[in-house]
Parts: sequence; structure tokens; C-alpha cells
Amino acid sequence: MDACILVVSLFKNPLHRYATEFVSEVLEQRRRALIPLTAVVGAFHVATRHLRLPADDVKEALRGMLETRSPALYLYVLVDDVLDALEKLWRKEER
Repeated sequence: MDACILVVSLFKNPLHRYATEFVSEVLEQRRRALIPLTAVVGAFHVATRHLRLPADDVKEALRGMLETRSPALYLYVLVDDVLDALEKLWRKEER
């Protein structure tokens, strides 16, 4: 799965319902797909830098997804490393 689907699931828009449903199905393994953890960091960057969504809200939404520790999360990097990276990016955005 690409970061773009994650970004669309983070804010109200015409595709929000479909994106959140798709992400949920992937996390619950009702749909065969993987979510690279690097895409989660990319989604945070796009949502906060380019779309200017509140970093706090984005961090919490992505944290909730990561904390499911679903087998669909592709561990190219460790979940804890991505959680740390999101925390650091969030602090940087809050300045």
C-alpha cells in the first residue's frame, strides 16, 4: 500500500470513507496487502507538510494504526523506530 491511501484516510474528503475502510480491511487481514512502515512516515510528512493537517491529530491516527501491530504492517523497519520517528517529526512540526 502506498502512503497516498493512508493520507486520504486521515482527513475528511470524498474518498475518506473508502480509504479508512480499505486500511481497516488490510489491518484486519481481510484484504491481501501490506503497509510498509516507511509509508506511514511518508503519510505523516505529506499530511503535515503539504496538506497542513494538525500534526497532533495525524500522529495519533497513525499511532493507533501502528499499535494494532497487524501482520499487514511490513516490517522493513521496526514499528518502534517508526513510532520514535513520528514523535520526533511531530515535535519538529509543533515548533
